Amino acid sequence: MAQVTVTVNGQHFRVACGEGEEERIGKLADYINSKIRDLVASMGQVGEARLLLLAALILADEVFDLRAGGTGNQADRPPPISVDDLHQASAKIENIVARLQSA
Repeated sequence: MAQVTVTVNGQHFRVACGEGEEERIGKLADYINSKIRDLVASMGQVGEARLLLLAALILADEVFDLRAGGTGNQADRPPPISVDDLHQASAKIENIVARLQSA
């Protein structure tokens, strides 16, 4: 099994992958890192977990949008997630986590 080191938000991670998948994993990590850089530029360093969660929400939104397909007309697609939406989702998740931890 091959391994590749990727960097996300200045941190290095060693990731195992199949032989020949190293370049693809590197490109995927670069894409995730670009989303996190955008978040840091708009929100600042709000913590690794929150940044990764928000990046995951953005990427999931992109996947859902692509899967929805439609006619290709932007009017057929839901609006993209805004930074405000991400703040609200993050606050709700933190509230749920806090309640679970106190239970």
